[in-house]
Amino acid sequence: NNERMRDNEQLSVSSNLIGKLAKTPSGDLPLRRLSLRSSSSRFREAGNTPLEKLPAINEVAQDQRNELLIKKLQQCCTLFDFTDPYTNFKSRQIKSDTLNEILEHLNNPSSVTPSIYHQLFRLVSANLFRPLPPTLTTDDFDPEEDDPVQELAWEHLQLVYEIFLTFIDSPHFDINIAKEFVHTSCVDSFLELFNCEDPREREYLKTTLHRIYGKFISLRPYIRKSINNIFLEFSHQNKRHNGIAELLEILGSIINGFALPLKPEHKQFLFQALLPLHKPSYIGIYQQQLQYCLTQFINKEPPLIQKVLSYLIRIFPFGSASKGVMMLNEMYTLMEKVDPEQLVPILEVLSKKIARILKDDHFQIAERGLQFWNNDNFRYLLHNYSHVMAPILFPSLYHNIHNHWHHSIRNFSDAALEDLGIDDVEYSTYVENYEKSLMNRPKTEVKEVVIPLQRT
Repeated sequence: NNERMRDNEQLSVSSNLIGKLAKTPSGDLPLRRLSLRSSSSRFREAGNTPLEKLPAINEVAQDQRNELLIKKLQQCCTLFDFTDPYTNFKSRQIKSDTLNEILEHLNNPSSVTPSIYHQLFRLVSANLFRPLPPTLTTDDFDPEEDDPVQELAWEHLQLVYEIFLTFIDSPHFDINIAKEFVHTSCVDSFLELFNCEDPREREYLKTTLHRIYGKFISLRPYIRKSINNIFLEFSHQNKRHNGIAELLEILGSIINGFALPLKPEHKQFLFQALLPLHKPSYIGIYQQQLQYCLTQFINKEPPLIQKVLSYLIRIFPFGSASKGVMMLNEMYTLMEKVDPEQLVPILEVLSKKIARILKDDHFQIAERGLQFWNNDNFRYLLHNYSHVMAPILFPSLYHNIHNHWHHSIRNFSDAALEDLGIDDVEYSTYVENYEKSLMNRPKTEVKEVVIPLQRT
């Protein structure tokens, strides 16, 4: 009986769909193919009243255009459910055409008058500010391999974003009037949308928030604090967020504009909000943008490299090869941005971490650690502070030459050891000390083979 009921329900749905297709003129059928990974943020429509096409703005008298523009803005506050491509198709098309007409009309600076502010911001609020649907993106989502989730209502949302950006960029845009509508709750609404899954919308959000940050100076501290809170929640509570990369891009330009000397609150943001972003497993999605932000800070105040590298050394992820390689690449790049003398205070800690990395069983980690010998600043330190670095690095390099399973690591380690700049006496001393350390370790820990004293 249950199977028969399900079959009847499926037949009923199919009959309704066929009925809609039969009643719809062929010229009105939507031809857009829906993405296999799509989602709608519209769970219900705001009324079922069909839209009526209003006269074109440029077809009415000049003194009537402003009033007609307001009517069109009001009309476009009507929302539609895009999960069914055949529901209210004509009304949805009327709204698309009207939004395009509004956008074209606002390109004329004289069309931005005080009387449209309220209705235009109502249009933005009604169409853009909405609860996001449950996420379809899983933890193993790869942005380079997997198709992104697309918002079904994008054809309307994109036009509303374009209208708002055109409006706020207009030379007649009055910030004093707009302050009534662009406030902290408006900023919160835009920031919440950064967690949407459609990358197209996040690109528009990035531009929109950047415009607001540039024009509304009084909101700048609040925007920075709000982004800080998003990062803290993401990094410490391990909650997935889709817009970290876009928020970091905005911050990159904000940090670039920081005045010198850096304020304590700006450094606090670096240490408490940016650096912990290295902890989540999704760092690959936003690592380039994060590295750019760190580079901006270090360019402005080079001594910050010491605390930044110390943090990366402390949390280095030996259990994840891909994440470890990314972090090593970042450390390599940041070291190139400063005078090598800035690295001397952390030289011992840095050398110990690299020594540990060189012995890693994963050849990509060990190989990337050996690439530091190509870094000009690292080589400067190696040649000028060999008395500090050589005793720390030698055991790992010597171990690799005789014990590492990967042939390229053995070869690279041999070349790196030659570059330590130690003489035969030091070499023999280091080997003797190494053998003594093996003898002093518990037998269960000793895995190395017996190593000859002579230099190879």
